[in-house]
Amino acid sequence: MIHCVFDKELNQLLLNRKNIFKSYQEEQMLNLIKQVEVTEDTEDGYTISLVLVKGDKIDLQTQKSKGNYDEIAQSINQFLNAKY
Repeated sequence: MIHCVFDKELNQLLLNRKNIFKSYQEEQMLNLIKQVEVTEDTEDGYTISLVLVKGDKIDLQTQKSKGNYDEIAQSINQFLNAKY
C-alpha cells in the first residue's frame, strides 16, 4: 500500500509505503517534482510515476489495467502546476 501526502505550505511530499514485510517513509520537496506520468510496459501493465527534475523517477503503483491513472496524474500535475 502506498499513501502520499502533498503539502504545498511545507513544499513537501510524504510517501509512505507498506507491505507485509516492511514499511518506510520517504520525503521529497515538491519543487523537485517535474511532473507525474503514466507509462505502459507490456509485461507489468501501467505505472504511475513521479518524475523528478534531475530525471529520476519514483514509481507509485503498477497495475495491469490503466484504470483512472490518467485522471490521477492530471490532478497531481494540476496541483503541482506541472505540465501533463
